[in-house]
Amino acid sequence: FIGGAPLFGDWQNPRTLGSIDLGPGNEGTDLKVRNGIVYMTGIASDAKKNDFFIIDATAPVTPVMRSQIDTGPGLNVVDVKGNYAYVGNRAATAHLQIIDVSNINGPFLAASIQLPGVSGSVFVKSVLIKDDTAYIGTDKNASGTEFFIYNVSDPLNPQQLGALEIGETVNAVAVQSGAAFLAMSGNPEVQSVDVSNPLNPFLIGTLDLAGTQGGLDLYLIRASTTAYLGRTVGTNKELVVLDLGDPSAMEVIGSIDITSDVNALVVKNPLAFLGTSEANSEFQVYYIDDPANITFWSSFNYPQAASGMDYENNTVYMSVRSNDALRIITSSP
Repeated sequence: FIGGAPLFGDWQNPRTLGSIDLGPGNEGTDLKVRNGIVYMTGIASDAKKNDFFIIDATAPVTPVMRSQIDTGPGLNVVDVKGNYAYVGNRAATAHLQIIDVSNINGPFLAASIQLPGVSGSVFVKSVLIKDDTAYIGTDKNASGTEFFIYNVSDPLNPQQLGALEIGETVNAVAVQSGAAFLAMSGNPEVQSVDVSNPLNPFLIGTLDLAGTQGGLDLYLIRASTTAYLGRTVGTNKELVVLDLGDPSAMEVIGSIDITSDVNALVVKNPLAFLGTSEANSEFQVYYIDDPANITFWSSFNYPQAASGMDYENNTVYMSVRSNDALRIITSSP
């Protein structure tokens, strides 16, 4: 989801507008923003601490914590549609939880799903809500599947449609034109799955990049065949541009060396915003108008590695792995 106004100002000199502290022992894991309201997940050293937060950033210089709740031992990821937030929990049973956020001052847990065949330390690592369907990826599951499809037309009563064994951790999911594209933590780094019949998903293509660096995040340009893959750090390029026009024969059309993990990314042409693990450059910006000639644009230092990212109205929202977990970033005038 990329919303609002196009880019403006000087993104070669980004600046921090505001931030939010989640409290001692907490760290941010992911976020989504809708109309200036930030929905953030976190984990803490104490499992009894709150892990879901709603922040009013309509005045981004002075964001306000509207509410927070404890859903269990911690949350990995979030997506938002309408009046509901869909979160991946680190619980052994309530893997996907659905939170009613119709009142930002009083969210509450509305439903929970235990994914079939998932147990122990296998947790949800990615959630995408598209139309009335939830696409869910988990840690590598030695005894079952890692990719699930649910009908969430009734968010209070989700119904499983299909599932597929992938054989690796699914860190990100993008869906377009009847195909799901999965960013994997191992080789191959990208798999494409036919989800045109969600009752019977099946593998249609793989993309194995050089090296053993896993895929961490995948951003697919809406109504386009171009996607951006962020990878773990290694001897090969960590930002890779893909042509997914033929899901059975995905192609690399550009790449650049980042020298760190690319944990999260969003794209608003002609810029790509990266959340990385690079010390002193956790936030990075690249000019990507020509995928074959990607250019470094700017960077910004934060105390800890980035974990999640979203964009709205010339503003980037980034979660970081520290208690000062929300960073709101924009261009200089």
